[in-house]
Amino acid sequence: MSPAPCRTAWSWTSRVGEPYRTKPNQLARSLMLSTGGTTNVPHRFVARGAVEREDDPADTRSTWLS
Repeated sequence: MSPAPCRTAWSWTSRVGEPYRTKPNQLARSLMLSTGGTTNVPHRFVARGAVEREDDPADTRSTWLS
């Protein structure tokens, strides 16, 4: 597998800044793609260990990517 997705994960988390986390819909906006177009991106990042998914305690329907 190519390391490119990990570099991509680092790229967007570094743009987000402290605390280096974002929601999937914010990721889609930063990549200028639809949320449907980025559905698999967080899944791939998590599977490769590039990011972690955390539940949002303020909104049980949502998650954070960090």
